Amino acid sequence: WICKRAPGLVVECMECLGGGGYIEESPMPRLFRESPLNSIWEGCGNIQSLDILRAMQKSPDAAEALFADICSVSGSDSVFDKFTDTLKKEVTSTQMTPGAARSLASRLARAIQASLMIRYSQSDNAAYFIETRIATEHGIYGAHDAPGVVGNILDTAIDFTSAV
Repeated sequence: WICKRAPGLVVECMECLGGGGYIEESPMPRLFRESPLNSIWEGCGNIQSLDILRAMQKSPDAAEALFADICSVSGSDSVFDKFTDTLKKEVTSTQMTPGAARSLASRLARAIQASLMIRYSQSDNAAYFIETRIATEHGIYGAHDAPGVVGNILDTAIDFTSAV
């Protein structure tokens, strides 16, 4: 998931920097050129998604352990609970097909992210993540309708860097 998202994130960073993000004197052009390589070296998304599907079908205990971890924060957010319940039903059904593997991998990644944010983030960041990445279809970085999200995330980042 991280490998897949890296090129888009680097492009957003370049846009934030404007022309300065494009010139070779900055590290951004190199990051842009190299960002797709991680997913190539680690195996393309289709293959990794099929590996997830195969592992869950071959070892149902692995899927149970994953959902035990993800769902350890159940009850914290009703949207998250509904999302993970639906995902768990899909994984435990016998109808999982290779054609659905990429979507499954994406949703599992977001469920893991949300679970970790509920567990460890400060402020309302987990709620904002769930609102912008689970409750609604996620899209472009920074594109959301949640009021105050950017301000709260920046405040958290500033608090974190001040503490370091």
